[in-house]
Amino acid sequence: MSNKPEIVKILEKLRNGYHPPPDIGPETWKVYRDALSDVEPDVLRAACLLLVRTSTFWPAIAEIRSACLEVSGERASLPSVGEAYSEARRAAASIGAYAKPVAADFSHAIVQRAAIQASGSWRMWCLSDNEAPQRARFFEVFKELRDREIRQQALPESQRQLTREESHQLLEDIEARAERVKRLPAAVEESV
Repeated sequence: MSNKPEIVKILEKLRNGYHPPPDIGPETWKVYRDALSDVEPDVLRAACLLLVRTSTFWPAIAEIRSACLEVSGERASLPSVGEAYSEARRAAASIGAYAKPVAADFSHAIVQRAAIQASGSWRMWCLSDNEAPQRARFFEVFKELRDREIRQQALPESQRQLTREESHQLLEDIEARAERVKRLPAAVEESV
């Protein structure tokens, strides 16, 4: 892990790469130093070099962390929204409405989650014959999940684990709701 004096030296070099150099107070340096303390010095140096070459203005902490992910190759390769939709449709055709999909069926977990959230359940995703609204809803849900995943990757590892656990809980809640929705027509029929 980076030590804090080294982080300040690296950020000072970054600061000198902008003209005029931004005026940064001691409290701001402390915030940057603390927020980047989990980043390896070599990765931070490479990210700062990338930022000096590609950004016009002094970067926010989130931009530095994002550049760190980019130069270290840690940013997960997420499919585009169009690729994800095609993958979810192919999975529906190959897995079917009555089998339960597993994570290995998808290039990334958010593809499966987007399909389920877009239609309410895997079964409804597979059986839907109203493609245009389903596609529009999938695009909306997938973009939201993808943005969340990108933000999560920018977090320190200790905080990522928390949000992963929260994500898994959310997915379980969605699947439980989808199961209740599947049983709804039978319950309505029984009450009539």
